[in-house]
Amino acid sequence: MANPRPISTLAMTLALLCACAHAQEPAIMKTVRASYGGDKAIACDFDLSIYRHARESRESVSGHATMAPGNKYRVEIGKSVWVSNGATYWQYSAGSGQVIIKNLRDMDDAQQPSHLVTKYLQKRLYRVKSEAPSEICVESVADPTERRAPVKSVTLTVEAATGVVKTLVAIDKSDDTSTYTFRNTKLGGPVPASMFTFEAPKGAQVLDMRE
Repeated sequence: MANPRPISTLAMTLALLCACAHAQEPAIMKTVRASYGGDKAIACDFDLSIYRHARESRESVSGHATMAPGNKYRVEIGKSVWVSNGATYWQYSAGSGQVIIKNLRDMDDAQQPSHLVTKYLQKRLYRVKSEAPSEICVESVADPTERRAPVKSVTLTVEAATGVVKTLVAIDKSDDTSTYTFRNTKLGGPVPASMFTFEAPKGAQVLDMRE
């Protein structure tokens, strides 16, 4: 029988390396990870600018997002809204007059609005890029083992006193750049359950895709 010790030793070594890497992150990242860990409600206004590298074009939108534990969210951009109560997903556009309803479990979890900031914190380490009295700019550390990752780099600008993320810039493998600017961010606090339900407007076409 093979000796299991080498495997155990390797696992312990990897765990220690991971722990040491996190320990080397700037202190502000501990606050950021705690604030955006998914266990408290977050509400904010946001501006999103997307630069398409291949087409050399830019598009911009603004909206409001409310997110709560359990993959609950409500995102409003213009006359469009995306809502989840943790089990059911609604998508509505006043332009098309159509409401799409799905089971949330059928959606790509990583793309859910409730993971807007969190997904960029998982499996990434950060280092200080620049620092000022009121805010700190951190950038993700490149990981050569993640060559197939959809996002190449992430830069966060964070309030030094609170850990609130002010801007988030993500560059994907196609060199497309998504820039989020967050305003009026509120962390924690109660959110009424009615925020995470949606009733189709009168006359809307309802496409229920739940089984």
